[in-house]
Amino acid sequence: MNLVTLEGTPYEAYYQLGKMFREEITQLINLYKMFWFSKYKLTEDKLNWYGSEVYKLIEKWDKRIAEELKGLADGVGVDLTSIVLLNARYDIVYMFRKPKMLEGCTAVGIQPFKNKDNITIVAQNWDYIPMVKEYSKLFHIKYDDGLEIMYHGEVGIIGQKGFNNYGIGVVVNALHSNLDKFKPAIPFFILMKKVLTASNMKEAVEYTINTPISSSGNIMIGVARGEILDFELAPGDYRVIYPTNGILVHTNHFIGNWHGKIKDLTPYEAGSTYHRYIRTLRKLEEKEIITIEDLKEVFSDHFSYPNSICAHINPKDLIPVETLASIIVKLENKEIELAWGNPCKNKYKTYKINIETKQ
Repeated sequence: MNLVTLEGTPYEAYYQLGKMFREEITQLINLYKMFWFSKYKLTEDKLNWYGSEVYKLIEKWDKRIAEELKGLADGVGVDLTSIVLLNARYDIVYMFRKPKMLEGCTAVGIQPFKNKDNITIVAQNWDYIPMVKEYSKLFHIKYDDGLEIMYHGEVGIIGQKGFNNYGIGVVVNALHSNLDKFKPAIPFFILMKKVLTASNMKEAVEYTINTPISSSGNIMIGVARGEILDFELAPGDYRVIYPTNGILVHTNHFIGNWHGKIKDLTPYEAGSTYHRYIRTLRKLEEKEIITIEDLKEVFSDHFSYPNSICAHINPKDLIPVETLASIIVKLENKEIELAWGNPCKNKYKTYKINIETKQ
């Protein structure tokens, strides 16, 4: 079951999810905890303190998301702190990561005038550790207030890359800077979920730049009818990157004009970020008009294999990653084309929200 559909209030929808994937979510929580214990020497007490403080912040910041987390914990039958920690797994990994640990993702935005289908596209290859592949699903949430969200991610994590029925879409890249600190703040994937509740670009931007975070990251936001913006976020600051000739590309290094304000740590750990960035950009810019097949070809590219745009396991890496999914979000169509695994050898399947919503 790759597509999971849930309905109801925020609490009810995620209570259903918790019951449905009780075993998988419990396993994933334990896998991450063992990773944090062994790699980062974190203790149960320190993690519990962090998760508890983060939930207090979420409660004050967004009651809806707090209810989702509570429903999920109740459905799984685990303590709320464990669910919060799972949703903060990006932040914990990046606040404690050591050199040469993780590569990253390749994200793309294409405006309507630059593609054959005349639609707004945000897309990415999601590169991550193979152990979570079996825990990854496409979730379609139908809320009782009319909001619908479709996103791809791990079971037990309430937001990642995807779109909503208002035509708002997001994709993501990991970033790492010297400003990242282990302190309670809103987890990065929780921020992405907040953006996916927006009904227009103004709301999506305000959620993105006004939310206190503790670890750096990149969010690309597209909105049906043609606008795409990219936000490089660091704790306490951000930079905006605009499309050039209808194209946006981002990988795992900072490309905004930061004037030495931060030290970009990711390239020391993920050396593929530079060639993935320039190769993706050049291959797209070479096309007068980009087709969906052109984009799929880029996402299947093997230059500098195995640490390529289409990433494969490199046994030389301390923690090898691979492309676990390739995602193309077509915002006017309210649909995702998704390849489960490396796009070089897996066909894309189409998943759609069948609802008309005016902005």
